Amino acid sequence: MLQAGGVTSNDATSPRLECAKPVLPWRGSTFSMNTCSVIRPPVTWRPTLAARVFGAAGVAFMCYMTVVTVIALVNGEGLELALGLAVFPAMAVLGWRLSFGSWLRLASTEVVVRNPFEVVRVPLQEVIDVGTGYKGLVITLANRTVVTAWAVQKARLASWLHWHTRADDVAEAILAAVREAATEI
Repeated sequence: MLQAGGVTSNDATSPRLECAKPVLPWRGSTFSMNTCSVIRPPVTWRPTLAARVFGAAGVAFMCYMTVVTVIALVNGEGLELALGLAVFPAMAVLGWRLSFGSWLRLASTEVVVRNPFEVVRVPLQEVIDVGTGYKGLVITLANRTVVTAWAVQKARLASWLHWHTRADDVAEAILAAVREAATEI
């Protein structure tokens, strides 16, 4: 389908070409008379399904303990349980934020890191290195500051045994986007 400024696809996940001149479709491929840049839609990585299930189980347990504490207090059993009434809901909220509140998004011009307590936007031109670790994806910037993305982590066992994991794939994708952004300048 030909649109002003280039060719786009109906599929939201496929890359689209942005060109200054019209493009020529030929046998399912798209070519242009000039150099086109590939614009990818933002890609978002969240914690793994296992981490989210484990976090949801922890949240459910903390909610259960809150209900048990409230029932015990209503029945007049010890005021020492009042501390649990403050701790369990706070732990449930914290568990929810840790399990579901973090993600990493790679856009065409920036990396957005959302950790449970902060959001950091990093232009791709600022990134000089991306590493993996058990604390998360470590993004080193040109001014030597470090941004850690909690959403994508590599287990210590995988690091020790040199296993290739999802965290390695994400790091490679970010570095490829950094190289592509550097060639466009």
